[in-house]
Amino acid sequence: MSPTDPLHFGLLGPLEAHAGEESIKIGGPRHRTLLAILLLSADCVVSVDALIEGLWNGRSPHTGRGQIAICVSALRKALRSAGCADEIIQTVHPGYKLSSAHATIDLVQYTELVNQARALVHIDQLEPADRLFDQALALWRGDALAGIDSDLVRNEAANLDEQRLTVLEEHLTLKLNRGMHRTLIRNLTGLVRQHPLRERGRANLMLAQYRSGRRAEALDTFAEGRRLLIAEIGLEPGVELQNLQAAILRDDPSLLTPTTVSLTSPPVYSDRPSQLPVVPAELIDRGAELSSLDRLLSEPSGSRRRVGLITGTPGAGKTALAAHWAQQHAKDFPDGQMYADLDDGEQIQHPSVVLDQFLQALHVPPGQIPRALSDRTSLYRNVLDGRRLVVLLDNASSYSQIEPLLPVSGSYKVLITSRQPIAELYGDPAVTYVSLAELAQPAAVELLGTLVGRSRIRTSDPQTQRLAELCGRSPLAIRIAASRLIAKPHWTAADLVRRLEDPHRRLDELTEGEVSIRSSFASSYRHLQPEEARLFRLLGMLATPAFTVWLGAALIDASLIRTDQIMERLVDVQLLRVVSVDGKGRARYAFRELAGLYARELATCVDSAAELRNAVDRAHGALLALAENAHRIRYGADFAWPSAPAPRWLLPERQARELVADPQAWFELEQQTILAVVRQAVRRQQTGLAWQLAIIIAASRVATETARQCCSLAHEGAALAGDGRGVEAMACAAALLGYDEGNGRLRLALAEFMLADDRHGRSQVLARLAPEQTQCEPAEARRLFADALIELIRLAGLDQSLGQRRPGAGRTVRPSSS
Repeated sequence: MSPTDPLHFGLLGPLEAHAGEESIKIGGPRHRTLLAILLLSADCVVSVDALIEGLWNGRSPHTGRGQIAICVSALRKALRSAGCADEIIQTVHPGYKLSSAHATIDLVQYTELVNQARALVHIDQLEPADRLFDQALALWRGDALAGIDSDLVRNEAANLDEQRLTVLEEHLTLKLNRGMHRTLIRNLTGLVRQHPLRERGRANLMLAQYRSGRRAEALDTFAEGRRLLIAEIGLEPGVELQNLQAAILRDDPSLLTPTTVSLTSPPVYSDRPSQLPVVPAELIDRGAELSSLDRLLSEPSGSRRRVGLITGTPGAGKTALAAHWAQQHAKDFPDGQMYADLDDGEQIQHPSVVLDQFLQALHVPPGQIPRALSDRTSLYRNVLDGRRLVVLLDNASSYSQIEPLLPVSGSYKVLITSRQPIAELYGDPAVTYVSLAELAQPAAVELLGTLVGRSRIRTSDPQTQRLAELCGRSPLAIRIAASRLIAKPHWTAADLVRRLEDPHRRLDELTEGEVSIRSSFASSYRHLQPEEARLFRLLGMLATPAFTVWLGAALIDASLIRTDQIMERLVDVQLLRVVSVDGKGRARYAFRELAGLYARELATCVDSAAELRNAVDRAHGALLALAENAHRIRYGADFAWPSAPAPRWLLPERQARELVADPQAWFELEQQTILAVVRQAVRRQQTGLAWQLAIIIAASRVATETARQCCSLAHEGAALAGDGRGVEAMACAAALLGYDEGNGRLRLALAEFMLADDRHGRSQVLARLAPEQTQCEPAEARRLFADALIELIRLAGLDQSLGQRRPGAGRTVRPSSS
């Protein structure tokens, strides 16, 4: 197959696939069944659960999901081997979708031809309608999907065969009313012989016989049909046959006059669309959200609620909630349920395309669908006016995408899911809002137990609790984890926990077949602007439990104002969350569960090692500079302890002073950030940064326990790296924190500073030792104070004003003006 050869699938007969003139080998029975199911729902998502039901007829093996993934992979390989460059079978949560964009499907062609033919009949264009019916019926090669061993496929095939008969009868009626009665008798006789209980075919045969001058045969045809109906089902013929018999008996002249074809027969598809995706039956801990959506069925004073907007984190179950509610209230929507995925992860659907799909589902002939978006919108709203129907618009990305699809009356309801707020809908009394987050821990554990089974999962087991935590309490991640346990009956919860504990493997482990938590984050990430995507990635490189705007600004070397805008955008798309806001309105952010792992993974793939290193250096340098600034404000002077050769990243002076205006509160707020940076600096072998931060927080006299942890980590890092000055600095910190019994560490540090001729370090140790000697050895204390003073006088020229850099204090970097 060359790239220009058309790909064609055939369902109207035995299943077949062709690339140009070349037949594609589909594979074994399961592969053929799976392809048939996807083709029957072309351009719609078919869940993995539905595929399992279709392949195993309700007797699913434990490995069902895995086998589905294997079959899909084999089908994709077969299509690629035939030269298909485009991805025909796409992975779309909660299953797969076969795209007809780059292929032809005979069932789709057949349906379009029949609808076009019917539209022409309505305007009395019988001859071109006759040709279209001929083309449509010529597509049939035998019984639909013959040879597929699946209850689901057999049921669908039986419906298609029934529809084929209906269309054939319509076509023969059209020919009869075009005056072709003599040539039709043979075909009609064969049809009646094959389907003797179908009254439409028998009526057509009677009329053809009468018009051909064979009145007695026409009456015999009626009598034979009456005998069969009474014998087989105990009923007299219907009104149409009885009226036709009476007309023949009285030689009614109207029987000889062709009439307009009646299209009262059923259409190719049901008049009641039923397009909702199949979703899991288990919906844990979403009662409040379902109750909120129930308000759509009430009528508050002044307006009628028409729209439900569901936003939430990736993998939180937005689609499942919407579909579950719509199915739960199916009786309130007797005219049907329609569905469109507005963003399938590969392409954002234009509203004009969605309107076209919906109008065809509502049996508007393609030829009568206007081209202009405004005209399509008007027609769509007119068609739906007065109907009690629910429409689910999944994964909406903007107001402009959904505005043409919104209702103007309360007769039908629209559910919208989105990964981000749609500002234009807020404040509208016609809209009900629902926001989904991760499950609470008890609900997450309950969902695991429900999915896997109580015989294997005990909700009180610490391993089960830990598994739910490692899944981020995300419904999607929990379902993936549960499916892995089901597929691996020899695994325990502890086995999967061990695999998930490794953060570098966790996203890989939370993948089952073609479904993964990674893809849910990818859908949100894809909508970010380059600057937003860059900050998201770089935040993944930090080890801090939360992020401030100034940390983000340092990462991307930008202003606080611009960084604040970007971080709020990341909150909007559900990749970050706000964990706290201080009294001045400054927010602290953290990753959504599991999103941090995805950000770090992207960073290591997209950004160079040098860029990542420099970004983290800037963030750590911003923390160090602010910590030093806080110390200056608290003690009225520059920092007096030994300084490390670590880089600083400086904010504008006014902004820096505002951030640390209350130094004690700042140190208390940022103590966990400092601890995380010290730990990360030790891992990165930046011992100078680690011990500089440790000694600052020790000197702050705030968060003593955190300061001790910082000093312990920094001391260990300095010792391993052979950083004598760092070890000596931590001796000073030990004295500050009061756990240098007998001043042993300080005296060792003094010896080291003297050997290194480090006057600054020597002066500080002397100043620290002196107060310790005032009670027991006053003379020694006076000597130590005098020595310290001498050293400080010698150093006076190096530390006279705020903001000046001492020798060895590292490079100073200021943020860009962006």
